[in-house]
Amino acid sequence: MATVQRNSSIEILRVFFMILILVIHVYYHGSGQGFELVYSLGKRLTTAWNLSLFNVGMLGVTGFMFISGYFGIRTNRKNLLRILGFPFFYALILGIIFKHCSLRDIFYLLFAFNGWWFVSCYLFIMLLAPFIEGSIKKTSERNFFWLLMGMFVYTYLMRFLSKDNSHDIIFLLSVYMGGCYMRLFPMSGFARMARKIGGGSIFALILIPVLMAQIKWQSDKFLAYFIQNNNILLFIVSYWLVYQCEHHVSYNKYINNLAKGTLSIYLITDYPNVRNVITPWLLPFLLKGYGLVLIVMISIVILFIDLIRGRFFEWFYNKIKKLRNEYSYH
Repeated sequence: MATVQRNSSIEILRVFFMILILVIHVYYHGSGQGFELVYSLGKRLTTAWNLSLFNVGMLGVTGFMFISGYFGIRTNRKNLLRILGFPFFYALILGIIFKHCSLRDIFYLLFAFNGWWFVSCYLFIMLLAPFIEGSIKKTSERNFFWLLMGMFVYTYLMRFLSKDNSHDIIFLLSVYMGGCYMRLFPMSGFARMARKIGGGSIFALILIPVLMAQIKWQSDKFLAYFIQNNNILLFIVSYWLVYQCEHHVSYNKYINNLAKGTLSIYLITDYPNVRNVITPWLLPFLLKGYGLVLIVMISIVILFIDLIRGRFFEWFYNKIKKLRNEYSYH
């Protein structure tokens, strides 16, 4: 079977979304306030740069999960072993470095929804993916649309109005299902509308927080509604960006090889001992306006580190395979 070449434009977009996740982690964990920082943006993040970057940073998780839904998750033994082995390796190595390498610590990171929560949720969705894909193929566009709207009412309306800014399996599942819908029904009214307003929605994410911050009366209250994960504009922009990249096909083997390690950016920087050091260190630079350059540089270094890990794994696997073949021959 011929290997399908990955579109390098999509791979770059995947890395871009992961960098945005790191940006939000710096604001979130580096401040020591969590998402309560959102409620004081107008006071603490006084520059237009930080207001805009914080809001655009919210795009990271939605965009990264949208790509998985749009292109689908292949649930097979190889992919399951990869998605388990990849984080397990970093949990073990980082655990040895920071002396937290017990099976309990590793299990907590991988499977507790308040450890590496994204990995835990992704594994769960990966197990559900065959059922989801099979069910979608048997239903009509109309039925799928109303199912999706039901999930969106909860995620993008009820939780939006309650300012519930949390990430959980329901949130990611809604984004994943939305990605599936946009892929299967690109000529639906919802998809066509999203493509029309997607470009303008990017400017809205950038400019509206800045304009809101100029309103003296209850500006923090309005910002708390707009700057959160459950903002439908994040979904629309994610689709628009993926759609644009999908129709600008390019292939670069070096970019694709490097982008294979995108998840390592999350795994390393969100490891508790690393996160507790790196995010407070980066926050002052980010507030001053040039921290984003440091975040991009750190992300690139991690990608190269993971490239070395990938080469080692490949060498080790081939060595084991060769020894097994020699043993079988004798």
